[in-house]
Amino acid sequence: PGQVIYYKCCGLDNEKPIPKEDDAYKSIGHSTTLPYNISDRRILMAYLLQLSENVSHRARNLGYAGKIVSLYVRTGEWEGMSFRRNLQYHTSATHHIYEAAKDLFEKNFNYSESVRLLGVSIGELHAGTVLVNLEDIMQGKDDKLRKLYEAVDRVNHNLQDGIIRASALQ
Repeated sequence: PGQVIYYKCCGLDNEKPIPKEDDAYKSIGHSTTLPYNISDRRILMAYLLQLSENVSHRARNLGYAGKIVSLYVRTGEWEGMSFRRNLQYHTSATHHIYEAAKDLFEKNFNYSESVRLLGVSIGELHAGTVLVNLEDIMQGKDDKLRKLYEAVDRVNHNLQDGIIRASALQ
């Protein structure tokens, strides 16, 4: 009995941990500290797009879609601001996440200040990936988008370092 406890304490046993029910994801996000203070809109939007793609890809890999998009901005003076938007649908698609994050940024941030950190996340998760909404279906984009995201995920899975971005292919 003493040896069993010793091996378990040292992580040397072969048993897999039993996950708790509350270990489910509550949100999926990604943030980055920028290499320097930035106030150029074009550069900031490129970072937002990259973060949205990272969140989207992670959500699809984990099999989740979110209904709340959150944006976190830290200024060059290290003042933090957080904004969120409730969508009318759950999504794990880059273009939905990016458009919501971009809109939050445009409506709430003053370009006279510089940005040092950006973060994007999705919350109110549910199992399953949702890549299209009613608007996408009405515009006839649903099949194209579904195939695009499936192809990007397949290529990234094979490459193991995720260099293909759906946002670059649209």
